[in-house]
Amino acid sequence: MELSQPLNLRSQFPDADLAAWERQFLSDLGVNSMVDAGWAPPGEVPAAPLTRRPEGIYCPSTPGWEYVEDVRLDTAGQAIEALQQAAEGGADAGVLKLADSVDAEEVRSLCRDTPIPIVLAGGSRPEGLLDLERVRGHYPDDCYIDLSGWGQAGASLCQLGAIAFSALASALDRHSGRTAHPILIEAPVRHELFHGAAFLRALRIGAARIAREFDAPTQPIIRASTCQTILMERDLHTNLIRTTTAAVASVLGGADWLTVHPHDTTTGGSASGRRLARNVAHLLRHESHLDKVADP
Repeated sequence: MELSQPLNLRSQFPDADLAAWERQFLSDLGVNSMVDAGWAPPGEVPAAPLTRRPEGIYCPSTPGWEYVEDVRLDTAGQAIEALQQAAEGGADAGVLKLADSVDAEEVRSLCRDTPIPIVLAGGSRPEGLLDLERVRGHYPDDCYIDLSGWGQAGASLCQLGAIAFSALASALDRHSGRTAHPILIEAPVRHELFHGAAFLRALRIGAARIAREFDAPTQPIIRASTCQTILMERDLHTNLIRTTTAAVASVLGGADWLTVHPHDTTTGGSASGRRLARNVAHLLRHESHLDKVADP
């Protein structure tokens, strides 16, 4: 099978008998019902051990993702240097998070000829919603819903989803009919593999349904970034395992964009840390070939 073609695993196996599978599942767990096998974490919505897909809400993802690197800066010169390094490391695009004192127009004019597309974000913006200005390429220039601050403040996955859907509905209502460019949602992903993947899938499905209700011409773009609260200061090498797990969860969850924060971010960061972060994304793409799997 050619790796250039998406791998559809469902076509390789016959459909399972779900009733027989459930009986075996309950027998193996030693419980009598799915309710008994459920999980109710403190402060969260009770979770069932098995969820079937209802008709009408399936939202398959397109195989592949783009690796997007954050560039935090104070001067335009730093922007050029950081973007060049990101491009040389294999990044597909960059997001420039500007300080209030930086003239976005100046940065944009200096970055027109960068080798990768960039999006400007930051400055004086409402909390959670950052206006974007497109420089080139197909990246969104309308609205940026940034959940990373909420994630670092300890918001649960349910709370992050509620914030994202509320902000998305507000943005679509505010900008209805004004732009054809998609809204971008940045979602922090922690190192719980299954929780992270399930969260992104729920976010992707919910965002698509909200966009459909507002007759949006494009679907929101989901940008998954490794949550910085999972990073430790004393054991930096453990952070590599955590960020890799979060990156795998992001890909399995169907993220359109992937950002892996360096494992040594808590100690100031380094060139080697940024290189290792890029390598995580490269390994998922070029060795694991997860970008070739249809809706992993």
